[in-house]
Amino acid sequence: MEKIYLRFLKIMILSALFWCFSVGETLANCPVSCLPNVEISAGINCDTEVQAHQVLSNFQYGTCNYFVNIQSPSGSSLGDVIPGQFLDQTLNFTVISGGWSCSGQITVVDDVAPVAVCDLDTRISLGSNGLGRVYVAAFDDGSYDNCELASVEIARKYAGNCPDGVIDDTEFRNFVEVCCSDIAESPLEIILRATDAAGNTNTCWAQLYVEDKLPPNIICPSDITVTCDFEFDFDDLSVFGKVALSQADREQIIIQDPLYGPDFRAGFDGLATDNCGVVVTEDFEKDLKCGKGIIERTFTATDPDDRTAHCTQIIEIIELEPFDDEYITWPDDVMIEDCPNGILDPDVTGMPEIDGDHCSDILFSYTDKIFTQVDGECFKVLRTWSVMDWCQHIPNVEPPVGLWSELQVIKVKTNQAPVIQNCQPKNICGENPDGCSGNIEILQTAIDDCTPDSLLKWTYMIDIDNTGQFNVMGSGNEISGEFPFGTHRVRWSAEDLCGNKSHCHQEITIEDCQQPVPVCHHGISTVVIPISGEVTLNADHFNAGSFDNCTPDEDLILAYSNDPADTTRTFDCSELDSTEVEIWVIDQNGNADFCSTYVYITDNHGACLDSLIGFKSGLVWDPDMRPVKGVEVEYNSPDLPYLENSITAGDGKYELLWYLIPEEGQGLLTATKDHDPLNGFTSFDLLLMQKHIIGLRPFTKYDQLIAADINRDGEIDVADVVEGRNLILGRQTSFENNTSWRIFPSPHDIRSLQPGDQIPSEGIRSPFYSDSLVVVDFDAVKTGDVNRSADPGGHIANPRSGEMETLLYSFDDSELHLFFEKSLFVKSLQFSLELDVTPFEISGVEWIAGGDFDYTLFDSDKGGTILTISSVNTSGMEFNAGEPFLVVEMAGNDNEGNNLSPKLAEVPAVGEIGLSSFQTAGLELKASVEVEENAITEMEPISVQPNPSLNSQSVRIKGLEAGVDWEYTLTDAAGRLLQSGLWKKDAPGLDSAYVLRGSDLPERGIYYLHVRDLSSGFSQTVKIIRQ
Repeated sequence: MEKIYLRFLKIMILSALFWCFSVGETLANCPVSCLPNVEISAGINCDTEVQAHQVLSNFQYGTCNYFVNIQSPSGSSLGDVIPGQFLDQTLNFTVISGGWSCSGQITVVDDVAPVAVCDLDTRISLGSNGLGRVYVAAFDDGSYDNCELASVEIARKYAGNCPDGVIDDTEFRNFVEVCCSDIAESPLEIILRATDAAGNTNTCWAQLYVEDKLPPNIICPSDITVTCDFEFDFDDLSVFGKVALSQADREQIIIQDPLYGPDFRAGFDGLATDNCGVVVTEDFEKDLKCGKGIIERTFTATDPDDRTAHCTQIIEIIELEPFDDEYITWPDDVMIEDCPNGILDPDVTGMPEIDGDHCSDILFSYTDKIFTQVDGECFKVLRTWSVMDWCQHIPNVEPPVGLWSELQVIKVKTNQAPVIQNCQPKNICGENPDGCSGNIEILQTAIDDCTPDSLLKWTYMIDIDNTGQFNVMGSGNEISGEFPFGTHRVRWSAEDLCGNKSHCHQEITIEDCQQPVPVCHHGISTVVIPISGEVTLNADHFNAGSFDNCTPDEDLILAYSNDPADTTRTFDCSELDSTEVEIWVIDQNGNADFCSTYVYITDNHGACLDSLIGFKSGLVWDPDMRPVKGVEVEYNSPDLPYLENSITAGDGKYELLWYLIPEEGQGLLTATKDHDPLNGFTSFDLLLMQKHIIGLRPFTKYDQLIAADINRDGEIDVADVVEGRNLILGRQTSFENNTSWRIFPSPHDIRSLQPGDQIPSEGIRSPFYSDSLVVVDFDAVKTGDVNRSADPGGHIANPRSGEMETLLYSFDDSELHLFFEKSLFVKSLQFSLELDVTPFEISGVEWIAGGDFDYTLFDSDKGGTILTISSVNTSGMEFNAGEPFLVVEMAGNDNEGNNLSPKLAEVPAVGEIGLSSFQTAGLELKASVEVEENAITEMEPISVQPNPSLNSQSVRIKGLEAGVDWEYTLTDAAGRLLQSGLWKKDAPGLDSAYVLRGSDLPERGIYYLHVRDLSSGFSQTVKIIRQ
């Protein structure tokens, strides 16, 4: 109760102070209307400050004095703060504002979710059973609530795949359980959920890395010893045992080997275990010689976390007794009649048989001695067999060690003659670079039932040209040598060891397969196509001495292909210039070969000038990457003497075309455009050039450096300004030593040009090719146009801003007065004025504005006069609204000025005004509107006091009518708008005053205030000086 009372006392004191300050700040007491039932959210630490705008339906911001008081359930005052102990309870409140008050009920609810804070990464190492449990404390990094945090729980985002009994679902608990299968999915996504006493919840995410830090265990199968006679496969050594994955799967190793008794139990299988499962791999290395030695069998156990364990099994192979001839069975002697094929092959006659390997390396061979016609047989073979054990053999010792021999006798008797294999006619290519004969090689074969091929006896006779008379005789089954082309007959004879003979006749045709040697002229370059557009050439025109080994030169056929009838070819206009051809030489036997040459066909009669071929193209761009129209692109090359130029269209593209394009060549490529010199060139450009010359604003862009060099002497100086003004004023119609545009090939890279760099040439040596289009682009810069206002496709300059200023004229007797509709601060001005009088009728032109000024007078095409003026001032010129800056005087005093009918002309100088170093505007000419006399006499001048001033200034307008709106604008000396708006006079007869504060004109300088009566049109501009 004491705490509540102190709080109430504090609130009453603060309220009193608030009331005092409110009175000082003129806060009012206002009627109050309370919301009957208010529900608000609990604040930080569950204490809630109640503000008037939360409980009032008519709350007014910043104008009324309010006091809020909350009553506890016991009726004591809580001030404007509800402690957290009253959460979810409905309390009474009162709002007081002076003599007004209202009441209502308020309930504070906790609808703010707790803050869940996660430790992002948590790791768990599984136990020996492959399981693990992680509690919420491992993930909670300080979750909290504004009132009371009821619980913090965790859950998996996705259910696991653990064995039965492991809690791996997605329900929230104070722990999560993991197992070996979670290692592959690690890290697991864990959700931490914080819940406050009001039931609000919030979550955050964490990652749980599941790891297995325990290595696997492995025991190898028992070591084993066996003899050389034990059979096994190196690709499968499981006969020596395996590594089981559980104790229940381990088995005894049973060996069947002469070293032991039957079903010998040599040991047990190995065993590999791990808490998360294991994979066993096997490798082996052997150190064996003659079947004896050691096999090391290595087993590797790998768990899911790539931890390994290893063990090695030793298998020893021994020999019980060495190999000797007791284990050899020699082949028996053989008597053969009616021999089958391959009668002497050991597969037929027999070979030694070996009983067991006995840790040996056995080889055997044989040698034959043949005796013919002995003992009533055709022939007898004495075959000596040798068997050698490399593991025991010692060479060059007696008696032999590890070497055993035995003799086998084979007797053969048959009446079957050999069968000659192939006596069919045969065609052979006889290649010989000289003469009409060729080198050949012919091999004949036969099959005999008993005699090996190598022991058959062969003879032959040859009938050259098959005349019926044998001319050549020889022995053997092979004929080789040089024979004349043509068909010959060969008689073959074959005799076996038993004296049986066979014969056959074979026709051999030796053909001329040698290709002729083509020799061509190196091109025919002076073939002129006739007016018909076609020319026919015989292939022999290209022959420069082709020859053949057998066919006479005069009998050779020359053609354009391997077809002997293709001896002529017609060339037309599609084959102008160099055309490659193949010239084939064909001999009497149809052999052919070719040489490549060319024919250069020219069109001296113009028979083919009906189509153009493009060989060079590109684009012409200005500095703003706009295509430039009307550029003439020229290519000068001695290889293309009659080439026509190309002129770019509105897309800036050019393409050089011609009829006859040589295969390749060189030439000079240039681009020019020399008309409309005033396109984009105005007095504003002269202003920028003068600023560059005197160092106020040096040029930095490459095109400014090129454009400003009007006389093309490599310097930017007064001479360029003088010539530029003469062009603008019409004293000259073109640049004296320059072109309207300067155009550079893009490979010269003028866009990287810097001040002081040498300007490159405007042409480039460029190649061309008959089979491809060479692309060369150009960068174009308009001479004199330093502000990039030129129209690349047009003929006159346009102000880039698109704004217009109004130029007014009026007459005073014989004088024409020109002035601006509003006050302006001007850097440059130019225009051409067309007058309906001759130049002789103009007695004088007076420039009143000051600054650099020049003018010209010329006869117009319509019989009148063109007055052209140009003025530039880098410091700027002031033109006051309504004050003449130019007076044109007429000869005589007969009020002739009213007959001048002035209007702006587009040439030589288009109307343009430079308002700053960056802004230009166009000009429009209007006659001055006469102000009614009574309106003028009733107006009093607008004054600014004090002027000049260091701070605030008062603008006073005398004698304004009540209810009249006045429009005002405030600009700086460059014409930039600072303020604008309306002034209104509420009562007649009094002066109106308006204040310009110091912040309205933040810098020292000259400003202009323009005021205009919206009803009468009267306006006045006042210059304001802020010091």
